[in-house]
This record gives sequence, C-alpha cells and structure tokens, in this order.
Amino acid sequence: MASSAMTKTNITTDQLALFTLKSQIISDPFHFLDESWSFATSVCHWVEVTCGSHHQRVKSLNLNFNSIEAQIPKVIGNLRELKLRGNNLIGSIPLSLSNASRLETLDISYNSLQGNIPEEISNLHNMKVLSIQDNQLTGSIPFIIFNISRIEVIAFSGNSLSGYLPYGLCNGLPTLKGLYLWKKKLCGHMPTSFSNCSLLQILALPDNEFGGPMHSEFGRLINLQILELGMNRFTGAFHLMNTSTIVSYNFRILIFCTLISGIIPQEIENLVNLVELAMEKNHITGSVPISTFNISLLQILSVWENNLSGFLPREISSLIELEQLRLAFNSFGGSLPMEIFNISGLRVIDLTNNNLSGSLPPNRGIDKPYFLL
Repeated sequence: MASSAMTKTNITTDQLALFTLKSQIISDPFHFLDESWSFATSVCHWVEVTCGSHHQRVKSLNLNFNSIEAQIPKVIGNLRELKLRGNNLIGSIPLSLSNASRLETLDISYNSLQGNIPEEISNLHNMKVLSIQDNQLTGSIPFIIFNISRIEVIAFSGNSLSGYLPYGLCNGLPTLKGLYLWKKKLCGHMPTSFSNCSLLQILALPDNEFGGPMHSEFGRLINLQILELGMNRFTGAFHLMNTSTIVSYNFRILIFCTLISGIIPQEIENLVNLVELAMEKNHITGSVPISTFNISLLQILSVWENNLSGFLPREISSLIELEQLRLAFNSFGGSLPMEIFNISGLRVIDLTNNNLSGSLPPNRGIDKPYFLL
C-alpha cells in the first residue's frame, strides 16, 4: 500500500509539473494541448507523453516542432527526455533545470532563448544529449560542462557564443560521439586532447575563428566519420594529409576550408566510405591522385582555389555516384577528358580558371545549367 501511495504521489507530481509547463505557454496555434492534457485522463495517456513501463513515472516529453511559444518551466519533474526543438521558446534557460537529476536528453534547439548557458547544467550527471543549437545565447561555453562523463552529444551551434575551448576538452568525455560548435565566435588553438575522445564520430567546428597549426590528434580517431573545420584560420600542414594511418579511417565527409598546405596522399583511396571531399581555398599542391577515383561512393569532389596542377585522367569517370565536381581556380592542364560527361548523375562541373583545352562532345554540357567550363 505504501508503494502504491508513493507511485500515486509521484505520478501526481509529474502531472503537476506538466501542467506547470502548460501554464507557461503563451501561444499554442495548433491547440495541441488543449484537450489531450487534462485531469480527466491519466497523464501516461497524454499526447507526446511517455511513461516508464515498470515504475509508471513520466519519463519523456516530446513537443518538437509545434510552434508553441512558452518559457522553459522551472520544474520538470522526473523527466529523462525533454524535447522542445523547433518551437518559439523565449526567456532564458532556468538554473533550476539542474535539479532534474534524471535528465538524459535535453533538446531545446531552434528556438529564441537568450542569455547564457548556465554552469549549473554540469550537475546533470546523467546527461547524454545536450542540444541547444540555433538560439540567441551569448557568453562563453562553461568549461565545466565538459566534465559530464556520460555525455554523447554536445550541440551548441548557431548561437553567439565566444571564447575558447579547454585544451583538455576530451579528458573527461570518454563517450562523446558528436561535437557540434559551428557558426560561432570561438577562437584560439585547437584542444590537444581529441585523441581521448576515442568514440568521436562527428566533429563540426566550421565558421569560427580557430587559428594556429593543425594537430595530429585526428589521426588517432578511428571512429571519426565527419570532420568539418572550414572557415577558420588554421595554417600550416594538415597532418592527416601526410600519414599512412589514413587507412584506418571511416570518413564519410571530410571538409576543411582554411589555409592548410600539403598534398593529397595516395592513401586517400582507403576512405572507401567517403561521400564528400571538400578542401576549398587552401594551399594544397601537387595533383589529384588517380587513387581518388577509386572511391566509388564519392558524390562531391570540391578542391577549387588551391595550387593543384597536372592532368585530369580518364579514370574520373569511375566515380559513377559523382554529383558535383568543383576544380576551379587551379592550374590543371591538358585536354578535358570526355569521359566526365558519361557520369549520368553529374549536376555540377566547375573547371573555370584552369589551363584545360579541347572541346565539348556533341550535345553534352549545353543542357546542364551548372556546367562551368
């Protein structure tokens, strides 16, 4: 009986917490919660509410993309998942959110939240997914957040955050799989601890103000699939481009558009899962190795505005999945291989400002709006 009474009290507590959330709603244009959230119905049957099968406590609330205008409530009960992505949340992130000790997923991206990211979030030791992208947050990223040892995804992109990243960023993040920090005002050198994030799959840091040399840390991330470092201020040689350890990579997307130098190694053919290779506006020299055209899944090859030279081989037609070929503003010479036009899915060819010669095959090129030759 005591257990039953406690369950009822807990359920009532969860129900009251959700009604608190409902009371914070300023606008619900789709009337999503009007009828479904009421005392006449068990909270476990409310729309977008999920209860645990064993303890019958509310564990998940998913109100993504409902155009709801509201503030984040100060009390959220026993929730393990709070998903409010793509609404019109206003105000700031309440400090009391740190009391939700069971919270594992907090997704409040694509809203209109303001203020800072509170340090108190670091008290959420069970947090696995922390997504606060595309809001209007300012200030710096609290370093203490990188001490949440169970976290798997950190996504703060698309805010006006500034400052540095701690050099030991990965020292306390053994389970991190995704780090999304693009389009911000972060600066300084890259952390030197990325090799400790051994499970990292996605590292997206483009459109910041990072500078200094590239480290060799990425060479030890054997699970890394997407690496985006474009629109920063890196200089010097990128070690990934000069090492045979590239054979162990599972890259699908490799993007770095900055001021790096070096050559494209022959070993790049070992990136058998690569679908996008973008190395634009760098100081890369040499030629595009023939081995590049052995990557059968490649859809985008973009190396425009570098110091590349040499001939374009016929083997380029082996890229049967290729959709975009962007080689403009280099020094490629020789004849334009006609085999390029046999790639049926090719939609973009940009070879302008090179030293290529030859003519177009009959009825090829003129019917494609993005063929710049």
